Amino acid sequence: MLDSRADCECFAVRRLKPLEAAEAIETARFASEWFKVGKLELYLRRRPLLTIANMRTTDGVMGRGLLTAFLDEVEPHYNVYIENVINPRLNGYFLRRGYELIEQPYAFQPPCYEKVLR
Repeated sequence: MLDSRADCECFAVRRLKPLEAAEAIETARFASEWFKVGKLELYLRRRPLLTIANMRTTDGVMGRGLLTAFLDEVEPHYNVYIENVINPRLNGYFLRRGYELIEQPYAFQPPCYEKVLR
């Protein structure tokens, strides 16, 4: 369902119930799109990996398991790439979840992480 606030379809936020995320990503009409799962908003790109390019919480809610619930659902179905992590709390989090740190060509670039289906 498209967000009624959006003036243009390509900028719409698709609102999802938590257990609909993997299916909605697969059937998305655009290769890049904003998705909203509960209070978590994610900008995702779908090829060749599922790339989380941006994420935010609507009410500034952090540390409540929103990202964990989303990743628990999509990781079994997709190779996941996390782009430019600027929140230092998330660096250890992604490593504990089994993500690999991707070396960046320049030291000033934020870290990126990848988890490949085994």
